[in-house]
This record gives sequence, C-alpha cells and structure tokens, in this order.
Amino acid sequence: MYCKLILVAIFCVLVRDAYGLECNNCTDATSCLTPNTAICNITAAYKNYQTFFAPGYNSPSVNATFACATANITFNGVLSAIQFLGCAFDKLNQSDSKTGVNTSSFYYESCTTDRCNAFPAVQPPNTISCYTCDSEPCGNDNKVQCTNSLVDHTFSSLNATGYSIFSDDSVSHNFKCLTLNTTLSNNGANETDIVYKGCIYSDVDICGQSQNYLKPGYKTNTKNCTECEGDYCNRTNGSSVVATSFLLGVIFTIVFGMKLI
Repeated sequence: MYCKLILVAIFCVLVRDAYGLECNNCTDATSCLTPNTAICNITAAYKNYQTFFAPGYNSPSVNATFACATANITFNGVLSAIQFLGCAFDKLNQSDSKTGVNTSSFYYESCTTDRCNAFPAVQPPNTISCYTCDSEPCGNDNKVQCTNSLVDHTFSSLNATGYSIFSDDSVSHNFKCLTLNTTLSNNGANETDIVYKGCIYSDVDICGQSQNYLKPGYKTNTKNCTECEGDYCNRTNGSSVVATSFLLGVIFTIVFGMKLI
C-alpha cells in the first residue's frame, strides 16, 4: 500500500516537472505592463536564476523547487535593478545576497498556481503633457505628451552628463513633469551646468533622492528641481512676471505723464 502511494507521489512530481506551471512572464518594468505567459519547470527556474539573480544572489539550496515569482529588487551599486515576473525558485531571501551586495529595496514573492504572479502596482501609463527643453532659455515654447520613449530620452540626456537613470528604476510607469537646474561636478571638478525640462516616471525621485541616480563620484549643486503631476505643471512663470512688470511700467508712465500735463 505504502509503496503504491510513494510511486504515485513520485509520478506526480515527475509530471509536474515535465509540464510545469504557467506563469505570467516579463523581465523589466516596460514589458511587465503587458506580460505574456511561459511554462515553468525546474529547468526554466534555473535558467532564470542564472540570467537575472545570479549576479547578486548565491545559488539556491538543493531542496529548492520552482514556482511563479514576482521580484522587484533595487541594488545599491552597479547591479541593475530586477523587475521580474516568471519562473524562478520558490524562495529568495535578502540574506541570500552575495558578499558586498546590498539592496535599497527588496520584494520577492512566489506562488504555485497558474498565472498567480503579478505586480499589483503595474498600470497602463497615464496621459500627461509637459514643457520640454534641454538648454537656456528654457521657457514654455515646446510642449509634448509624455510617452515611454520621451522618458527614455530624458534619461539618456541626463545620463550623458553624470546621472545614472534607467527605465528599470521604475515600476509604475505613470508620468510626471520635471524641471531641473543644477550643476554636476565629478570629484569636485569638471563642473557641468544642466538645464532641463521633460517627462519622467512618477516613482523616479530625481529631486528628492538625487544621490541615488548619480554615477560614482558625482555630486549636484541644485538651484531648482521640481517634479509635478498635471498638464504643463512645469511651466516657467518668469516670462509672465516680466510681461506684467512691463505692463505696469507702461501704465505708470501714462498715468504719471497725464498728471504732469
């Protein structure tokens, strides 16, 4: 009797390993907006470990089994952030990280039913319009409706100066408007002035956590940095102030001139 039960259990394990689970599958924040599905088995779990988790984490234990996983991990240092849905090992702990690897945020959950893994925060991008410019005078002449490609343009423009920002740093992929006026220095030298307006993702906090988005050795001396959510909320008001001052001057001149007459 017991032998039959053992054989049935072994058969079930073999069948599960052969056919596996069906998991939601994506490998970065952009693809996780519309994840596809993939079959999960021990072979796929090990392959994904080697591709995505091995740079920062030690090998799983010999008792590890496969599961559908949701991972959102941000590292301090040079390792790229992990936004992942797919087949992986059932357990991954923050304490499993390799020596010298530290994380600023860690989320890892696994489950064992078909398509059970998902990012609750992933939503279709909102629509928002912003002013954009990359040099002085940085006024209100150019308007754009934010898209993923425009955010990538913002990141690539800033990365060319000393920032280190990537789309993988975001999970939500909702948009907001950025106004940035700062000076970057590399180890106290090679100062670069940056004036920029454009689109970024709502959960990338360039203003409040700028040091997290700089290349090693870079520091900022920020004159103005604002992030806002609302159409054309990054408007520069200086031009209207100038126009108002000019108009008041004209009125004063007319009134004062009439009194003299």
